[in-house]
Amino acid sequence: MVSENCDRVPRAATEASLRASMTDARISRRDLLTAAVGALGAHAAVRSGLAQGPVPAVPSDPTKIPGAPTSELGQRSPFERPRRIPIGRNQGTSLTPLQNLRGIVTPADLHFERHHAGVPAIDPQRYKLLVHGMVERPTVFDLEALTRFPSVSRLHFLECSGNGTPSYRNIRPEQGYPARLVLPGWEGNANVKWIRRIEIADRPFQTREETSKYTDPLADDTARQFSFVMDAKSIITFPAYPVTLPDKGWWEISGISWSGRGRITRVDVSTDGGRRWAPAEVQQPALPKCHTRFRYLWNWDGRETMLLSRAVDDTGYVQPTLDQLRTARGLGTSYHFNHIRAWQVRRDGTVVFGLEG
Repeated sequence: MVSENCDRVPRAATEASLRASMTDARISRRDLLTAAVGALGAHAAVRSGLAQGPVPAVPSDPTKIPGAPTSELGQRSPFERPRRIPIGRNQGTSLTPLQNLRGIVTPADLHFERHHAGVPAIDPQRYKLLVHGMVERPTVFDLEALTRFPSVSRLHFLECSGNGTPSYRNIRPEQGYPARLVLPGWEGNANVKWIRRIEIADRPFQTREETSKYTDPLADDTARQFSFVMDAKSIITFPAYPVTLPDKGWWEISGISWSGRGRITRVDVSTDGGRRWAPAEVQQPALPKCHTRFRYLWNWDGRETMLLSRAVDDTGYVQPTLDQLRTARGLGTSYHFNHIRAWQVRRDGTVVFGLEG
């Protein structure tokens, strides 16, 4: 949606678009308008986080000329340029741009990644998986042997248990190719990437990643450990930063919700900072341990306000506020930040993150 006047488009962007459209000395009024509108659209898209850089040159009427040929690999339209947000090096993270996505399936190249020692290069022809421990017969499988087992197709979410922590600070290799353990509903670190062996046991191994990380000190001098399951969570993805609402009136609030314990049964939305709540529409399919979309029609009166969402799953668990989470787990927790998130909508329509308490 275009929310700016043409005279506010950066001059360099406009001139670049016009030059790109000049394929010969003659240029029609339609071509001029097309180029200007293209530059304006690009500027609006950059502000909303949907694109980066200038819009590519396009013909004034694409129906009059042949299109691009077929290719070995598909690729996005040059007008769509979503990007992950990389943080750190080696032991780093790349964050998924949830505000740019639609539906419940995350594109493979936008899936979040979290590593403690970088991404290894593994030759699938030399890959081996050892299964041992409390088993009758230790066995080594290669990738070909694994692919001979029956397969299933399911939709599930995958989330790092540290997701949300940065808010309070002051098929691909990065997803585990060629083999990964998948445990639907459990925290991401338990879904072991580049898995090499499975040792069966009847007690915890107390490894470094189980103890120095993914363990939360509590106020009574005990620790919360082995918190595998991801609790119910939701977040509004529109309107969300860096979107700017150009005018008051009717807007559709939309977002995603999920729970590691089962199916999302209800999502409530508040448009006044939590004073009043109303049920949103839970969109189908609402699958267990899977992203579930919700939406809610909101008539914005132009005043500053706070937008919130809270999810409820089929166990009856209700997504807590930040105060409720801190009361239950103390201030030392670093994982499972599943509390209610807030977006502040300012009078000028800009949307920024709001710390909800």
